[in-house]
Amino acid sequence: MKHLNLFFAAVSVCLFTGCITQKTFVTSSRDSKDKIFDALQSTIAQKNYNILDANKGAGFIRAEKATLSAALRFMSGMENYDQLQVTVFNQNGASGVRVQAMSFQEKTNGYGVRSRETTAPSEEVARDAQELLRQFGGEVSELKQE
Repeated sequence: MKHLNLFFAAVSVCLFTGCITQKTFVTSSRDSKDKIFDALQSTIAQKNYNILDANKGAGFIRAEKATLSAALRFMSGMENYDQLQVTVFNQNGASGVRVQAMSFQEKTNGYGVRSRETTAPSEEVARDAQELLRQFGGEVSELKQE
């Protein structure tokens, strides 16, 4: 009964306050959009993220990495991922950069069917997002979700 009460309390908090499923950070730079894009793509790869999508013309990068060890993935049937979505854009004669940090949990049932659920962003992915932006020397701001 005690566990049931804790479950309903957690669900209530999410319903009334809204579960945060991503964190968004922004900064600006005087460097060109192409130079920033190349630097971001390189840094993301150095942080062991797999780049899933990248479009230099659109200024968009989507990358993710698995955060559970192979042994835990095998034993639990679950995989956790951190994902970064990066957008580079022109803003008042400068370049703006937005990084969205999020985490997912992928589960596989006994029949091999996979489902992916969004979870609260891990501390590691939020830290990675901020580090990506700090390399441009501008102020890094977190956009609050409403």
